[in-house]
Amino acid sequence: MLLEDIQKKLKEAMVAKDEASLSVLRMLAAAIHNKEIEKGKDKPLLEEDVSDVLKKELKKRNEAALAYVNGNRPELAQKEKQEADFIAKFLPVPMSEEELIKTIEEVLANFPNATQKDFGNIMKAVMAKTDSGADGAVIARMIKEKLV
Repeated sequence: MLLEDIQKKLKEAMVAKDEASLSVLRMLAAAIHNKEIEKGKDKPLLEEDVSDVLKKELKKRNEAALAYVNGNRPELAQKEKQEADFIAKFLPVPMSEEELIKTIEEVLANFPNATQKDFGNIMKAVMAKTDSGADGAVIARMIKEKLV
């Protein structure tokens, strides 16, 4: 589904001669192709594999934008942010903070007297419940706030 969407948008961008979108879509197609090669011929690429590639590329763009802002290069930061926004259109809408808090509290109910030592187990349980519907860094920050 995601792969087909990306390929369709790639063709549309070629016809429209939209160079900005075209470069991002080609980069995504290349990253997905690299993942296919990594998995091997015997194993087909699953939807979650494509989603993982998109999340990884989105994270790269956001980190690069932050680095450019810190390096006083706002024009490059803006370009990276636009690419990140474009990639985000292909991903499902992330969980809201309220939903995430509720999920974390449900998991913490299973860990009475939870301490920082339980962080890994709590994090694993929350990530399983969210089905990667939220950023791991955000989840980690929220869990740490609850444990303190």
